[in-house]
Amino acid sequence: MKINDVVFTNHAIERMQGRGIAGDWAWQTVRNPDTTAAGKEKHTTEFAKEFGTHKVTAIAKKNDIGEWVVLSVWMDPPLHGTQDYYKKEKYHKKMEKERSLDKKMERASFWGKLFLTLRKQIGI
Repeated sequence: MKINDVVFTNHAIERMQGRGIAGDWAWQTVRNPDTTAAGKEKHTTEFAKEFGTHKVTAIAKKNDIGEWVVLSVWMDPPLHGTQDYYKKEKYHKKMEKERSLDKKMERASFWGKLFLTLRKQIGI
């Protein structure tokens, strides 16, 4: 799909739909970014633009005729109810649980540390 002079891959469109990102926001991110940086992959550029409390990031590269081709788009923080939102929530809960376990480990006796280490290893 093409919006003015920016081409969006099917992957990017699927990601935008799944993440609740408007095509206009993605287009503005590429055409008028707040920041740009070299992408992780060769010949890619990372564009970022803030829209209120949300930051939209797009990864794009130029095609043979000089058009920007958007490969992927995401938003941080993700919109409530999206898969990215639940993924982030799950990650934060996991990190909170690990910090709690680390605090318990600091205060525990030798046997307590052994028990907590075994518990962590088997995932309970």
